[in-house]
Amino acid sequence: MTTNGASPAADWADLADYITTEEAADLSGYHVNYIRRIMRQGKIKGRKAGIVWLIERPSLLEYLAKVNALGTRRFGPGGMDKPINEE
Repeated sequence: MTTNGASPAADWADLADYITTEEAADLSGYHVNYIRRIMRQGKIKGRKAGIVWLIERPSLLEYLAKVNALGTRRFGPGGMDKPINEE
């Protein structure tokens, strides 16, 4: 039994919508470390199953949709809408 009283098999059934960080990296094109970082920041949802961190696939897809909606516009060095020296 698990801490919530359900059988371990019930816990695994709930994992159908989860993917590993490696699978999330392959799906998104991001590095595994970046996937872990955005999960720690709360931008995507996940949970730990033993020693493996699992990412909620719908959460990752939602995050990717938000990022894609920004297009090429980024908010960091070299990604600003106009060059710094332009007035």
